[in-house]
Amino acid sequence: MPPTNPWFGIDEYPRWQARDMIRDLAVGTIMRPPSWAIVTGFKEIRWDYPDLHDYLDWIEGTFPDTRFVGNVREVEDTIKSGWWKKTPKAREIVSTRDRKVRDAIASRDERGYIVDYTEYSKTPESLRGLFEWLDEPFNRAALKVPFGRTHGTDAKSGASR
Repeated sequence: MPPTNPWFGIDEYPRWQARDMIRDLAVGTIMRPPSWAIVTGFKEIRWDYPDLHDYLDWIEGTFPDTRFVGNVREVEDTIKSGWWKKTPKAREIVSTRDRKVRDAIASRDERGYIVDYTEYSKTPESLRGLFEWLDEPFNRAALKVPFGRTHGTDAKSGASR
């Protein structure tokens, strides 16, 4: 490529170094785990990418030892909540996304785990398997903090129940 080309030198782009910098930027500015954190992560709700598996591969390559937790919920319950209540074809859209989440998590083999909101919202003990998978002790009392908050679009996040 001649020096007059606007992309001259792009073949020298340090993509692996850039990937490390992206990881450091995300951890340092978005995730910001406290010094005592053992497990940290982020929430992704956009599972309708046409290149979802490529995206998950990129995440896995950028964040070594990544694990994927798929949070699913009964389709009927989902379409009665948040913006779905007013969304045309909500059942079709939510059903498709539910399948994509389940398929994507299954494609990660032992690096993927499904939790079911319908189960754990009624019986927090059902999260014990998730903690075992993360190789972390299950502490039911510690779940009172996140379970004591309202999450989502139906109420202000952070409000106590």
